[in-house]
Amino acid sequence: MNRIASLIALLLLAGCAGTTLDSSVDQELWVGKSRVDLVAAKGPPDSEQSILFGGSVLIFVSDDHRLTAIFPKGPTRHKCMTRFKVDEGGTIVDVSKSGNCHS
Repeated sequence: MNRIASLIALLLLAGCAGTTLDSSVDQELWVGKSRVDLVAAKGPPDSEQSILFGGSVLIFVSDDHRLTAIFPKGPTRHKCMTRFKVDEGGTIVDVSKSGNCHS
């Protein structure tokens, strides 16, 4: 019984963990590029948050998500959020992801 509980816990943690591998790929692709290029490639962000001392964070929520059927209520969708930090000059300075990100 302990093995089953451990396996379920491991699967739950793996599904909720953010991926740093995808973030590093996005870092290489987008850091140093302009906000205009990002919006031209991905479309408008799902939301935007202003940063206190200038700049903003553009948030994109991926439609590409996995279904998991390990939860008691049946299949559950987990989305991936990608955040692009943009400085006051419109240049991307950081990229991070959270949620069920893959590919």
